[in-house]
Amino acid sequence: MTIVCDVILGTRLEFIMADSENVGQKEKKRGGRYCVAGTPNQQSCQNSNKTPGIRMHQFPANPAVRVKWVQFVRRHRHDFKDPTSKYTSLCSAHFEESCYERKMSLVSGIGLQMRYFLKKTAVPTRDGVNPPTPDVITDRMKRQVSELVLVLINLTISLNEM
Repeated sequence: MTIVCDVILGTRLEFIMADSENVGQKEKKRGGRYCVAGTPNQQSCQNSNKTPGIRMHQFPANPAVRVKWVQFVRRHRHDFKDPTSKYTSLCSAHFEESCYERKMSLVSGIGLQMRYFLKKTAVPTRDGVNPPTPDVITDRMKRQVSELVLVLINLTISLNEM
């Protein structure tokens, strides 16, 4: 039996950029998505879907929001054209914390898992680099989810007895 419950919680969300020590070294790209954004010092962002703590986001289908994303990228990459590939992406380091909906899921056998969803109206605004910090699930959050799971289990048992 798998129990999944989503609870929207307001935790602090931090982002990281790729390790700047390895920027000058040539590495083989092995598939995946890479961030198309540049940084103020005329370098590429270097983040990919394989960078720990980074999530990649496709350009939106909504034309009004898409134009804002393209304008953001063109601030540091003047040659950037409107993306035609479905693989053109921006990384999570370029979005503010308020651009995300956060949900905590409890999956039996796995435990607590924080999930992040980019809002459909989110627009990238961050140019800088933030130091890495892990997501913290507090004891209070664990208790809230545990209480909710107990209610769901009791409800499931009651329904099964009918």
